[in-house]
Amino acid sequence: MKKILSSYISQNEILRYLHYKGQVIPEEMQHLIEEVLDETLNTIHPKYSLKRLPVQIVSPTVHILADDRSILYQLSSYDLCKAMEGSDFFVFGAVTLGYEIVRKINSLMLTSPTRAIIMDACASVAVDAFCDYLQDELKNNPVASDLSKGIYNSQRYSPGYGDLSLEVQRVIADLINTEKSLGIHLTQHFQLQPEKSVFFIIGLSQKPFKSKLKTCGNDCSACLLKNCPYKEA
Repeated sequence: MKKILSSYISQNEILRYLHYKGQVIPEEMQHLIEEVLDETLNTIHPKYSLKRLPVQIVSPTVHILADDRSILYQLSSYDLCKAMEGSDFFVFGAVTLGYEIVRKINSLMLTSPTRAIIMDACASVAVDAFCDYLQDELKNNPVASDLSKGIYNSQRYSPGYGDLSLEVQRVIADLINTEKSLGIHLTQHFQLQPEKSVFFIIGLSQKPFKSKLKTCGNDCSACLLKNCPYKEA
């Protein structure tokens, strides 16, 4: 897994989390980032769980259905409906890097704050990279194995994007039983513990998705993520 994640991680993304904006990076700092990234990858314990369920979208409501087509949950979000228009199924995903990396970062804050800040950035990029990897592998995952050929995946979408409430994390936590299966605890304020954990939704369709909405990346002008600390004015 370390080798796989390494191929998905960009140092530019780490620098973005460190708030670098085109400055020249001293060689010493580049070496330090590489060293801390390697340590980060040796510390994390990535785990994930995916659950696929049929859906019916009638904007602004997404009906999450059981196999017998009864309604399990209803989500309200114009943005989610637009991004997932045409979905036959949703894949609900949860990933975590584990508690050890969080403890390591907290420990370094007391002895080497610079190293701790870099490791925090590396871990944030690593958990996103893990999600990217899972998204790429989704077509080969058993959750999609009984769909016909020509499966299309939507962009990845997480609670907190656009008008999709963070409270939806409770739905994902219940569907996947994340506390038991992955050790991910959801606080009363909808924060995920351990911190380097992510919940997401991916739509599956037998037709290409039309939506070009951006929920992540460098094009901040089109991003739907509210209150992002890295969003440019």
